[in-house]
Amino acid sequence: MSIYPTSMTPEIAHLKAGEVNLGTSIMAVAFNDGKGSSGVVVGADSRTTTGSYIANRVTDKLTYLHERVYCCRSGSAADTQAIADVAHSQLQMYAMQHGERPSVSVAATLLEGLCYSNKDSLSAGIIVAGWDKENGGTVYNIPLGGGLFQGPWAIGGSGSTYIYGYCDATFEEGWGRDQTVEFVRNSLALAMSRDGSSGGTIRLAIIMEDGVERIFVPGDKLPIPPTPMVQAETSTAWAVVKLIVTLGIFAGVAYVFKVVTSAVSEGVDKTKGHLADQGIKFNKNGVAVKTDRRAVTAEETADNIQRGIMRGWKASSFQMPWALAKGSNLGTLPCRRPGRLEGEIANAGYMQSGL
Repeated sequence: MSIYPTSMTPEIAHLKAGEVNLGTSIMAVAFNDGKGSSGVVVGADSRTTTGSYIANRVTDKLTYLHERVYCCRSGSAADTQAIADVAHSQLQMYAMQHGERPSVSVAATLLEGLCYSNKDSLSAGIIVAGWDKENGGTVYNIPLGGGLFQGPWAIGGSGSTYIYGYCDATFEEGWGRDQTVEFVRNSLALAMSRDGSSGGTIRLAIIMEDGVERIFVPGDKLPIPPTPMVQAETSTAWAVVKLIVTLGIFAGVAYVFKVVTSAVSEGVDKTKGHLADQGIKFNKNGVAVKTDRRAVTAEETADNIQRGIMRGWKASSFQMPWALAKGSNLGTLPCRRPGRLEGEIANAGYMQSGL
């Protein structure tokens, strides 16, 4: 709900230039518990805004039209107040002319006519609700521009867009007074928590045959709406079934892991064995090293060294002195490249013996 700025309104153009916020949250729900108790619960938030400026945080948007008939106002505060005043006056005339209280249908039809005939100049969305002896608790919704729609519950204002799903999922036919009050209170609290243009406090009115009861919920005592989803009841048997299934899943995963690990280990062992048959073993770092099939004896090592030296010196062009070659069976051997000797000795067995 908003008010149009006047000369007394603080300057707020720098906050939201070119926009006038018409936010509010209103609601009405009819109830009939089937035991003779019927009526309606109407409710609304209390925030009135001019753009992003909160002009009034404790507005009463539940307007008295006649005995047992109220309306909830959304849109322009000036427009809805003027319409409500005109409707109240005409309903008073109706009661005096007919000698009885006007029904909810009469009041709703009157307001709908006023809204529709002035739709080009008014900004008003109204919910009319109340109790009469013909229909009990009744709810009518009059959207912007006119129109009249009856239903078990109605919501309006900018905050209503956030709670349509909640209301559809939560509302049940046959509720009593207390359940309906709780539903309206939770719904409005949820709308106020989502809509920045709604807020303040919650005002409720319970309209029944024996009178009207007003309820005020301060802003610091707003309820936390419960989730609309219906939670399945958890029984002991269902808990046992879930536990068994969970344990079975874990056991299956553990078995698969054990089988895979065993297969990999067996494959690695077979591979190592096959490589060992080919003279390849793994050192402590896991690196494959080619080795002899058997250990080389000391005699074989000495013999390999001697043969390597002989081949190296015979292939060289250097003439070894007789004194050095005496008793060595090397003779006088030529030597072409000094580095050749090291390669010949290595090929003769140095590396195989580990020297």
